[in-house]
Amino acid sequence: MEKPTYEQLNDLYEDAKLKVSGLELALANAGARQRITAHDLKSPLVNIAGYLEFMAFELAALEKDRSEASVNQRRITLARLKKKMDIALSLAQNQIGLIMLKGLSYEEVKKQAKPLNLIDEIRNIVNAYEHSRFRRGLGFILEYSPEVKVFEAKTSPHAFAVLFSNLITNSLKYASSNSVIKALGYFNKERTFNFELENMVDIPINPEKLKRVFERGYTQEEVQTDEIYRRNEGLGLSDAKEIVEKVYRGRVEVSSDHRFQITYERAKGMEREEFPVIPRKSYVPHLPSFHATVSIPLEALI
Repeated sequence: MEKPTYEQLNDLYEDAKLKVSGLELALANAGARQRITAHDLKSPLVNIAGYLEFMAFELAALEKDRSEASVNQRRITLARLKKKMDIALSLAQNQIGLIMLKGLSYEEVKKQAKPLNLIDEIRNIVNAYEHSRFRRGLGFILEYSPEVKVFEAKTSPHAFAVLFSNLITNSLKYASSNSVIKALGYFNKERTFNFELENMVDIPINPEKLKRVFERGYTQEEVQTDEIYRRNEGLGLSDAKEIVEKVYRGRVEVSSDHRFQITYERAKGMEREEFPVIPRKSYVPHLPSFHATVSIPLEALI
């Protein structure tokens, strides 16, 4: 048996080093995902703690004064706080739901299927984030085809809510203040349900860089800095993309441009719903857009 040459031994070493480097990066990416999930959970949990504190304060005040006027005033305040807390709880639960869904298969989610109306579910999710929209002055326009309006899907209500909450939260989080988010739902010839979501951003997003994150994860440099949270709008979609592909066998495509892709011409014949606040025209900035299309095969919804 021939003795290995120096070059062969060096090749073995370099190959082993490359594999170790790949494993280290995979571990770093797993840690980065956990940090992002924890970061996204932190905000609603802080809000929930604040709302509970306010509720306790109101109840303590009510204990001291149980007059009719006091009861009526506290009831309105407590109802408002509860509504805000429910939204924060929904945000937190959906973040946890993302983790749970990643462990499920297409077949397992199909077993959880129940009848639901796609537009009703999406409308409920948009309404759930009313406080977030009002706080940042964001308008939301939902347009959809007549066929989608009456379509009765069969899917896991939890999986659908988690997926679309993630998509809509991503838009709300990164949309420029006092702008309009547009959504478009329709069926295409390939027998898929397409849901397009578009929001204005302060600077154009590099879709190639975003696709690289989707496909190969973050670099060592990216996972070692807090810039991972705010470096690139749309990173929140990496979880949604994983769920769409695994649970629904669909796909997510992203792009960024200096013009909107959801136009008046494309929405002709569609039904339209406007969710306030719709900013006045003079206040809508002319900014680049971030556009995402979610495509789900109809067979995953029937």
